[in-house]
Amino acid sequence: MPETVPQEEKPILLKMLNLRMRLSVLKRDRTTHLDIHQLEPLRQETADLIQELTNVRHGVLIDEKQQANRCDDLLDEVCQMISLCFLSLGKIRESPAVYSQVASISHCFERLDEFGIYAEEFLEPYANMLKDIKNVLTIDEKNETLTKPVMQILWHKFRQCETIYKRLLDTIHEVSPELYQMKLASIENLRKDGKFLDARGDIPEGQALCVNTLEECYQLMEELRQTDDEDDV
Repeated sequence: MPETVPQEEKPILLKMLNLRMRLSVLKRDRTTHLDIHQLEPLRQETADLIQELTNVRHGVLIDEKQQANRCDDLLDEVCQMISLCFLSLGKIRESPAVYSQVASISHCFERLDEFGIYAEEFLEPYANMLKDIKNVLTIDEKNETLTKPVMQILWHKFRQCETIYKRLLDTIHEVSPELYQMKLASIENLRKDGKFLDARGDIPEGQALCVNTLEECYQLMEELRQTDDEDDV
């Protein structure tokens, strides 16, 4: 459960709630096409709130020793919404778009870690994606494209994902195709009407990426089965 929001952070929390509401309205609006002129003021407002929160926290926006509070959770939601908007505009090589990409990859990694069905070959495409993302962040940081607090959030999200990836690499183990089949079946059973749902029964972000991951697992399982058959010949 999130920590109680300190009194000095409550005005920022209210601003974030208002910003999230406006982003939700923008996301649901099907009467107009989203463009960068609509998005840029909201991105700047998000950056300003991040700076304001950093100042209130005496320059330390993210403290690993402290449990996240409602402000942190709401900031995560807002950053994901802004990021998805950038992705929808095709600006995948810009740092704001990185946030939701990393979040989706992290979600896939967490599922793989939970069920323990993966091989190094399967992780390789994600490793390449992380390299590309790291390059985008490094260039934008060097060029000071975004403020330091914003870059801190992006790097924090990236390193969380990178940590899970390294843990997966460290724990890779050989499994039989039959075990893969059982594990994949258990994951498949989590889907309802073809969709993965969160604890509240809602469809989480990154749905397509998760489904693609499952399909790639099936392909990997078939390759393992064929390899086993060849070894038996």
